[in-house]
Amino acid sequence: MAKVIPSIARLFLYLVITLVLTIAALYLFNQFVEPKPLSFTQTVGEASRIIIILGFSLAAFAIIRWFRPHVTHRVGSQAATIIYYVMLIITGLFATFGVLDTVGVHTSDLLTGAGIISITAGLVISTFVGSILSGFLVFTNYRFQVGDAVMVNNIPGRVVEMSALVMR
Repeated sequence: MAKVIPSIARLFLYLVITLVLTIAALYLFNQFVEPKPLSFTQTVGEASRIIIILGFSLAAFAIIRWFRPHVTHRVGSQAATIIYYVMLIITGLFATFGVLDTVGVHTSDLLTGAGIISITAGLVISTFVGSILSGFLVFTNYRFQVGDAVMVNNIPGRVVEMSALVMR
């Protein structure tokens, strides 16, 4: 019991330090970045909401970590690892969106931006992945090697270079 009291006192001290740093960071943010500065009591309210969100997120992380061995026994190691990381990512996203919503960043704007970035990245990556897949098909279906004589559209030629993206 003697070791429990110092650890609880240390935990309380860490929570107080986190609260003070969060209040200071939010106060500076509200004074210099946000167009309409908030009062000190509103800043303390935002800080307490952020700490509650972070506390629940840490508790969710601990519960997810605690459940991992139990899930591993039921579904296997690989599936349990996938479930574990998906749950951690979802919890992290909820915590991030909760904190950003508390600060005043609208999640709809973030999701719209993420959608635009996803579509752009998907279009860019699709051509690259398509080229790699077609190169893989050439490697598996046609047994060409560098130096082989080939005929393409009745034009004779010789294979000079082969990679997953280019065949010359």
